[in-house]
Amino acid sequence: MYLFRKAFRVFEYSGVETILALENENVAIQCNTNLPMSYCGFLHPSGRRYSFTDLAASNGNCIIKINATKADVGVWKCYIGMKATRVEMMKVIELRVVDNVAAVQDNVTAMHGKTVTLACATTKGLVPLSYCRFEPPNTSPFSIDSTVSVSNPILNRYYFPPNKSLDRGDCAVTIRKVKYEDVGIWTCGAALDDGKEYTDRIKLEVKGLMSTASVTGVTGARF
Repeated sequence: MYLFRKAFRVFEYSGVETILALENENVAIQCNTNLPMSYCGFLHPSGRRYSFTDLAASNGNCIIKINATKADVGVWKCYIGMKATRVEMMKVIELRVVDNVAAVQDNVTAMHGKTVTLACATTKGLVPLSYCRFEPPNTSPFSIDSTVSVSNPILNRYYFPPNKSLDRGDCAVTIRKVKYEDVGIWTCGAALDDGKEYTDRIKLEVKGLMSTASVTGVTGARF
C-alpha cells in the first residue's frame, strides 16, 4: 500500500529537465535561482503564458502547480527576469504523462561504436521493482539487474548501469559499442509489487552509420 506523497519523478539530461507524472497527478513545475528575481513565468506547450510578479518570485523559486493532463504534455519553458541584469534566464522542462513505469528519455541518439544507456523508471516515487527486462528491436529479450556488470555483460554487450538500482525503481541497460542491430524501438518491462508488468518504449537512433546503399556502392565500385 502506497502512502500519499510527491510521486512524480524528475530527471535532467543535457540541460533539459524531464518530469514523469501520472495522469491527473498534482505536479509542481519550477525553476530556481540564487539571485534576486524581478519576475518569472512559464510558457505552456500550447503557447499559453503564465506570469508572476516580484511578489511571487522574490524568494528565488519560480513555481506553478498543475493537475497534469495530456493537454499539458510537451515542452514547457520557464523564464526569469533578474534584478541584476536585463538578460532573462531560461529553462526547458519536458512534461510527460505516463504509466507507473516510463522511459526516462523516449528518444535517444547515440554515436556508432560508443556506449549508451537506456533507462525506464517508476513514476510513483522510488518504488522497488520485482524485475527489469528489455526487448531489443533485433535480438532476443533479456532480464537484467545489478548482478549483470560490465565484467559479465549479457551477450557480451549489455550490462546494468552501476549508478542504477531496482530498489530505487530503475530499469536500465547500458549498451557497449552501439551498432546497427541496436537501432529501432526498445521496450522496457518492469513489475511492481502489485504483480503487474508495466512497459514503455524507447526509440534508439545511431549516428555515424553508413547506409546500406552507401556500402553497396562502395563494394560494387570499379576503379
